[in-house]
Amino acid sequence: MSRITQRTNGARRNRVKGRTTATVGSVNSITHLDSSSDLHAEHQELSKRLHSEARAQVTVPMSVPEPAKFPSLGKGILFNGEGAPIDSESHLQLLGQLNRDRGHYIATETRKNGASYQRKLPTVGIRQLAVTYFPVHSMTLARLDKSGIAVRDVVMDHTRRLGLEFGRLTGYETVAMQIHPNEGNLHQHICYATVDAENRLINPLGGRGRRGLRFLGPSCIGTLRLVEHGLWPESDAGLARNFLAGSVRGGMEPVDWVLARYLDGLAERSLLEMSHFNPAVKDIWEGVMKEYASYATARREARPDLMAKRIDALTGENEALRAELAALRDSKCNQPTLPQLGIMGLPLLGIDTLSDSKKLKGRRSDSFPNIPL
Repeated sequence: MSRITQRTNGARRNRVKGRTTATVGSVNSITHLDSSSDLHAEHQELSKRLHSEARAQVTVPMSVPEPAKFPSLGKGILFNGEGAPIDSESHLQLLGQLNRDRGHYIATETRKNGASYQRKLPTVGIRQLAVTYFPVHSMTLARLDKSGIAVRDVVMDHTRRLGLEFGRLTGYETVAMQIHPNEGNLHQHICYATVDAENRLINPLGGRGRRGLRFLGPSCIGTLRLVEHGLWPESDAGLARNFLAGSVRGGMEPVDWVLARYLDGLAERSLLEMSHFNPAVKDIWEGVMKEYASYATARREARPDLMAKRIDALTGENEALRAELAALRDSKCNQPTLPQLGIMGLPLLGIDTLSDSKKLKGRRSDSFPNIPL
């Protein structure tokens, strides 16, 4: 298999897996971040098809929550690093120029004689991270937007705050942001530079070109969110919490997990504030929470691993019942036979009454002949 084929298949597997981090090193990767572009629509259709094929192979088919559509957000919103909205052309020019400017870094190396020198090394200096809303928040904001309660300003504020919080947590430079409203859950992308304006690595931890960030991944984050919102039992979080504990470095949890919880807090606060001014917000929010709780429970019950456990449990119960029934039959067979009772309620001795009485009569006739009186 050629290297190109391997990369192509890898990209498809990553789409199905649901990666939330990637490099931004080409025109296509920049265009993909623009949710109003034709290329993004093409990738979106491909992703839907691949996800559908994966679900058909590994899980039971079932309906999904309503797709979130946001009239006030249109096809999405693009921002520069300062949080100002920009158009598609400006977005492409911004990230394209940053790729060229930050596409290398200056490394200080040492010769054998001990003299140091600087060397120019290539790298992908622009990367991106996606942060999704918790589905309850995404669905609630979508219904509010459809009902005429615009959420554009709220979501834009969340996006700007995410960009600032990412910079504070990591020390990297946030260079652009994007809002994607029409791909399942509402989410934001944060584009950041790992090389500064002087072409020095911002976080040169552990050696040449190291990015210095750790990520937990969307699967573990999704599980932990469901558990922490009380929709799944704590027993389901064991593996995810182990991964989380193993990803902590220097007391710092994975940045995607920290930002996901941060976004949860922003959404909760915004919905509470909106509920104070409009009681309809609270009603819509509570309705979505009940619906999603039912959906999440159904999804959990349909998981192949849990279905297999239930089958094993039922099989064990059936085997136990069969064994109990067999033991009961054996105990009946081994019980002593009770004697038959006569008319007076006394046990019969097993004597053939009729034949014995005839024999007795015959013996009497022989022993005592008839003597006329």
